[in-house]
Amino acid sequence: MGDEVMTASGGWFPVLTLVLGFGFSQLSEFVKDRRTHEREKETRDLARRDVLLERRNSSQRETLLALQGAAMKVMQTTSSLHHFELMSYRKHGRRHAEPIPQEVNNANQQANAETAMLVVRVRDEAVRTLLQEFKQHLGVAFISHEIEERQHELNVAGQVFVTLNNRIGKVIRVLDEIELSTL
Repeated sequence: MGDEVMTASGGWFPVLTLVLGFGFSQLSEFVKDRRTHEREKETRDLARRDVLLERRNSSQRETLLALQGAAMKVMQTTSSLHHFELMSYRKHGRRHAEPIPQEVNNANQQANAETAMLVVRVRDEAVRTLLQEFKQHLGVAFISHEIEERQHELNVAGQVFVTLNNRIGKVIRVLDEIELSTL
């Protein structure tokens, strides 16, 4: 009888240890696979975040460059309008004596519309504020009846334009630094 107990217990014990060993190895494999999956997911998420950041920065850079050009065009066309008005005033002794050349007027309107469209895409609050201030001074200059006041407002607008250009350049450099730091 003693041999029968030994044989019976000897027969199920190896099976039990085999089953337990298999179960533990499956559990260990599951935990390892889960960690690997989590690491891969984190890597994919980081790569996706990098792509989105790069896209956003690239879009912002393009917008700022376009805004810089459009603001320059506003300044140039407004200066042309002012010069035309000044020459007309000197010639006739009153404002609006001659009609404004349509091509200059259209170019000014187009540049103003372009800045209005672009500025809403800009994330930098200082750039938006400076553009608004710049255009406000140009607007005051254009409707002013006094030549001295008009010239003063154009000078102030020119100073704000320089500050705006510097701010846009600074923001673009920061975007470039961010892009370089991710490499």
